Amino acid sequence: MGNKIKTPWYKFYDGENEHLSYPDFSVYKLIEYTSSKHLNNISYNYYGTKKTYYEFLKQIDEAARAFKQLGVKHKDIVAICMPNVPEAIIAFYAINKIGAISNMIHPLSGENEIKHFLTVSRSNYIVTIDFAFNKINSVLPETKVKKVVTVSVADSMPMYMQAIYQATKGFKIRMAKTDIRIPWKEFIKQGHSYTKEIDDDFKSKEVAAILYSGGTTGTPKGVMLTNMNLNALAMQSFEHVACLREKDKVLAIMPIFHGFGLGVCIHTVQYFGGTSILLPQFSAKTFDKLLKKYRPNVMVGVNMCYFWRRFFIC
Repeated sequence: MGNKIKTPWYKFYDGENEHLSYPDFSVYKLIEYTSSKHLNNISYNYYGTKKTYYEFLKQIDEAARAFKQLGVKHKDIVAICMPNVPEAIIAFYAINKIGAISNMIHPLSGENEIKHFLTVSRSNYIVTIDFAFNKINSVLPETKVKKVVTVSVADSMPMYMQAIYQATKGFKIRMAKTDIRIPWKEFIKQGHSYTKEIDDDFKSKEVAAILYSGGTTGTPKGVMLTNMNLNALAMQSFEHVACLREKDKVLAIMPIFHGFGLGVCIHTVQYFGGTSILLPQFSAKTFDKLLKKYRPNVMVGVNMCYFWRRFFIC
């Protein structure tokens, strides 16, 4: 007869469940299931562009069809080299919906790093921010990448902000001409031709994403995270941080190519029906303005350890 496991820490739990049951779902399937309870909540806010969960799920489905039309198959590796813009999280969930694997790459990585991340993962496709395209294009002959989808940080901005961005920064971005590149909007348009039913019944043990270590002890290592890894993080975070409520707004300052940024700022928030305030770039100098403008209930950051802190901004 085995010894009973001692759990003296349970007595310090204040209203938390001692055990959680995890569904045998993919990352996408968990969000689809929980979203049905709050379809009219705002899923994300990007410079004032707001999408409800109903609209977000529709965007994911459109992108999933576009990936299928492009030729992406179950367990293919699709790199996402993006900051926190709507297209990045749409792509992540769409890739998961069709059973492929997201390879998360820092868009400011150097050419050799990008080549390493693409080759070691055997990535077949890549979705990237436009300013990183020329670096990627220069190493493509040494990779297995078949197609590159490019996105501008202005694509999902309100119209007036798109005009300002193009006039001040966008005109400086010049991408090399090549048949391997397709703009995001054209990519989504092509997906309208894919009318078959999409198989999205993938299980928790399948790999959902590859993220990379910081490289402090050598070449960055690819870390494979399963659907269960990310879903368990979301469910545990929501259980542990008992103050979280539907419609809470979370300032997503951690990038999605960071495990904590993807798992908490995005997936956890989408799990409980909150709003991810997406920022492609974070600056400590403008932090006070962000708080006043977006009035978030929660911000998430990292220091020596992970921490959460709730902010009530009156």
